[in-house]
Amino acid sequence: MTTTTSDSPQEWFSPAALAKHLDISLRHLWRLRDSGHLPAPVRLGRLVRWRRSAVERFLEEHAEKAGR
Repeated sequence: MTTTTSDSPQEWFSPAALAKHLDISLRHLWRLRDSGHLPAPVRLGRLVRWRRSAVERFLEEHAEKAGR
């Protein structure tokens, strides 16, 4: 039996991949997360990941607020 899932690796950001995507350092990424300027990541044990769609939605919402 084959199971399919919509969560491919491209749908998740690792901390390094998200920092690269945002063009910021890892240290700045953690500061943004700690201050609530990024959506909360998903933690699985020591593994930390951000869902791509959640990050994009969060950035779009904050870009709209900043444009007012």
